[in-house]
Amino acid sequence: SLDSALSGISRLERSVAGTKQLKYWLNIRGTLRSNETWANAGHLIVTNQFCVKITGLESLRMEEGPTATESSLLVNEHETLIQIALDGEKGESDEDCTPFLTICKVTGTIKALRTKDGTEVLASPQEVEPPAFSPNYTRASTDNDRGGIELLLGFLLPEHFRFLNPVIFRVYGLFKGFSQMSYSWFWSMYGLTPDSPPEIKCNRTSISQTHGSVTISCFCSIVKRGTSKKLIEQKIVYEVFPGGSIRVQTLVHPTKAIRSIPSLARIGLSMKLNSNLFNVMFCGRGKVENYPDRKSGTEMGVWCTTPTQNEFDYIVPSENGNKSDCSWASFMNPKGEGVCVVAPEGKAFNMGVSLNTQLELHRALHTCDLEPRQDGTSPVYVSIDHEIMGVAGDVSWFPVVYPDFIVKTQKTYDYRYVPPLST
Repeated sequence: SLDSALSGISRLERSVAGTKQLKYWLNIRGTLRSNETWANAGHLIVTNQFCVKITGLESLRMEEGPTATESSLLVNEHETLIQIALDGEKGESDEDCTPFLTICKVTGTIKALRTKDGTEVLASPQEVEPPAFSPNYTRASTDNDRGGIELLLGFLLPEHFRFLNPVIFRVYGLFKGFSQMSYSWFWSMYGLTPDSPPEIKCNRTSISQTHGSVTISCFCSIVKRGTSKKLIEQKIVYEVFPGGSIRVQTLVHPTKAIRSIPSLARIGLSMKLNSNLFNVMFCGRGKVENYPDRKSGTEMGVWCTTPTQNEFDYIVPSENGNKSDCSWASFMNPKGEGVCVVAPEGKAFNMGVSLNTQLELHRALHTCDLEPRQDGTSPVYVSIDHEIMGVAGDVSWFPVVYPDFIVKTQKTYDYRYVPPLST
């Protein structure tokens, strides 16, 4: 009853007084009292969830980094690399120190990252195509992403004339407008697909040190692969604190060159993690996959999963396995060591994890086209997204993602992940 529920909230408030907790969620579920012809007693028929705010509790958030009383940081700048180490790990000179963070000055991305105990966080260049930590704007197209007028026009031509499709689609767009073209068509035209991803070029970097922390700013351009066409201007700031935690802040400004795209696939970061970091725990919506426009049937909670458990085997492989409204997510080896990503207070991110690359999912026509993989034996591919486009589904032959769930190209995005992004 409602009275017993309110009584339970009162008991909860008294029991946690003075403890450190972040959020509580009240789950209300209604079940059948007796057997029916269509379901047995206890069958769940209605559910809802409410966030319970209990005042006076300390937050677990780390908006500020660790204090400067911990080990100081050593910075070693090379022609193409910036390396940071703890002073307790240096050898006879600063040049001999073992870095826990390496940033590439050519791309402005993280090249290597390890925990204080020496655990390698990112997959090696021999296992994955670098960079292993970088901005991400592409996704493996879903059937809804591919739905557009070009899909219908393609069916009208005999197979031996389909090489003319690109020309026909463009002529149709010039006369009838491009609004009915699929999202996937726009992404392919502007070089924002997994099989032709944009290139990341760092124009300049700067380094500053204050109160024991090191701030590295990378001013980057996201350009269409094989060209000098600038698609996005991006500033990535790494603030490194004593103890090994990192705050990543990024400013994303789409250029006029892509303003005609109705929606980007996503705005976020991708990580290619060491194969042993397959134990995933997150606070967000679960346990099934969910997206901004397809999440009302999921519940907030703390969930545990692995890449193989998180993936959904659609008959035609595509983008899958996203988890919305995440406040933190950790990726650990069997010893409990690894990396944790934390959103700022009041913010959230989308998280996806897989043993397949976006390129593999994008090119596969059936599940049999994907190589079978097991947790712990293959690199872990992670997406941490500030924004991700919805998946729609009203129809599959026209672009119908609702306006609230598109990633607009006419605005600037500013987001960050607070410590502890690392150990």
